[in-house]
Amino acid sequence: MSDSVYLIRISSQKGGVGKTTVAVNLSALLSIMGYKVLLYDTDFSNPSVGFHLGLEDVNIGMQSVIYRRTKLQNATVVHEPSGMHVVPCELNAKSLLTNAEHYQLFKNDIIKAGYDFVIADTPPGQFDSELTGFYDEAVILTTPDLPALQSVLKLAARYDKANLKHSLIINRVKHKNYEIPMRDISGIYGKKPDGMFPESELVPISIAKHIPAVMLNSKDPFSKAANTLSEKYVYKTENPASEGRMPKRSLFRALLKLLFG
Repeated sequence: MSDSVYLIRISSQKGGVGKTTVAVNLSALLSIMGYKVLLYDTDFSNPSVGFHLGLEDVNIGMQSVIYRRTKLQNATVVHEPSGMHVVPCELNAKSLLTNAEHYQLFKNDIIKAGYDFVIADTPPGQFDSELTGFYDEAVILTTPDLPALQSVLKLAARYDKANLKHSLIINRVKHKNYEIPMRDISGIYGKKPDGMFPESELVPISIAKHIPAVMLNSKDPFSKAANTLSEKYVYKTENPASEGRMPKRSLFRALLKLLFG
């Protein structure tokens, strides 16, 4: 990986598809892997990152950072089990009225802090064209049903117009006959999805326990899918074999087995 941070926007056109779940677990895995990771929440109407990680009672968060009312480090909480850094959203926060300058200053803070990956959990459907150039990639999350997939095309078109690279993740797959087949999803989107997460009882259990699913059971199909996705991000970034990091799959899986069984 180069010295610059890689910013990933976790997004969807509609709610309820599992953005926060994917954002939390991807962040946890990359952090466990040895990367310096920041996860932040910009869904001010329905902030969920704090709840997933047991950080609900925060008096300072993303809104304060963006408006420069506090420094990034003062709003950052370290999730001790995984090592990832988290900036939750205040529960009483109002919608942000931001511009490109706000986010450029925020990006400067991120770079100074030396993060390798920064993952944003964003509100459904929202994307400000002024943020073109801020993110390196957008992940579009969907479920394998027609209404959700139709909305994917709208968001993908918006990202194409903004020249923002994007990829597709299918979540909550039950392998039922009424679901849209994966080959059809690829045809609708225009290329093969980067990942597929199965429906798993581990996810609601992990949310209730405030622990990422991948840290509860690394052998669960959901955790294995998250592992595959995290590996893709390591290998798609530049120079993954930097000193002090563990990009090789065998090493990573051995570490997960050692830590979590």
